[in-house]
Amino acid sequence: MRIKLTIFLLIFVFFRSSAQLDSLNAVDSVPLSGNFHFKDGIFLNFKQVKTNNPISRKNILTDIPKWDINFYSKLVERKTITFFVNGRKHTVSTKDIWGYSDNGVLYIHWKDDFAKIANKGALCYFMATERTRNFYSPYDYWYYDPYMINNQNDREVRNFILDFNTGKIYQFNVKSLLSLFKKYDLQLYQEYSKLRPRKRRKLMFFYIRKFNQRNKSYIYQPNSNN
Repeated sequence: MRIKLTIFLLIFVFFRSSAQLDSLNAVDSVPLSGNFHFKDGIFLNFKQVKTNNPISRKNILTDIPKWDINFYSKLVERKTITFFVNGRKHTVSTKDIWGYSDNGVLYIHWKDDFAKIANKGALCYFMATERTRNFYSPYDYWYYDPYMINNQNDREVRNFILDFNTGKIYQFNVKSLLSLFKKYDLQLYQEYSKLRPRKRRKLMFFYIRKFNQRNKSYIYQPNSNN
């Protein structure tokens, strides 16, 4: 009796797994490109970005008018975000969300900034600001003393690459490009490696575009509309 029950459970698990796999394969997917429009909403994690399945504004509980043209930019200024999923109420810290999409444009949460994804593809480029702390003397603006207790927080613009296959973020520099090209496209890696250092730096954007033309990263299109 126990053996028959075990076999029954194994068969049940097998068919359930197969059904889930077929359901996943049935979901349409398209290559991510510059004209792709993300669904508007809050992305809690990168998996939601890959499936283009955010928390839409109709499910977000807030006193910000839903018709406000700056709804999402105002929302992410709050410390927490409250929303409903399957009738259940959830509250998350804004610091913990991956980002959001507004009018089809994707914004990634990086440090204390929400940065616009400037180009979309297997390798995405974005600029974000980071806070830097500089010590200074209140008596002489041009005088620098690292032992002074007074300090000032400044913001510095930095460039990054988002690997849309994994969700990992890299510094936008030659070293990162070489590493990514070597991982995904050996032919392009060899071509880029042969360039002189100065030309490598000069042609970074050109080779990102070339990489995205040669390599596609796919994004799922959920059947349901938010």
